[in-house]
Amino acid sequence: MRAFLTFVIVLLVIAGLVGVIYDRRLTAKFQSIEPHASESAVRSELGPPSKTDPSCSAYGTQQATHCDHVLVYKSAFSFINHRYWLVFIDPSGAVTATSAQIEP
Repeated sequence: MRAFLTFVIVLLVIAGLVGVIYDRRLTAKFQSIEPHASESAVRSELGPPSKTDPSCSAYGTQQATHCDHVLVYKSAFSFINHRYWLVFIDPSGAVTATSAQIEP
């Protein structure tokens, strides 16, 4: 029983570390996204988004002009800290704006 409990604790610590590394990597790479970059460049830099929203509105942030969809990247701990990175894409496939959100 003690070995099992130790194993579970070690797994939780490893999962937490992986989540922290994922969030730090995403934050660093998100800051390098420039306006007018292509959507494919964003996807190759940040990876596949957690969600794509065609309404150009996500988590209280909206891009009303020149927007076709928004790429939503969620924190590994979004179920706890509600942190999201948003990349707004225009109809030609270029970045129009970015936003980092933390909801209460």
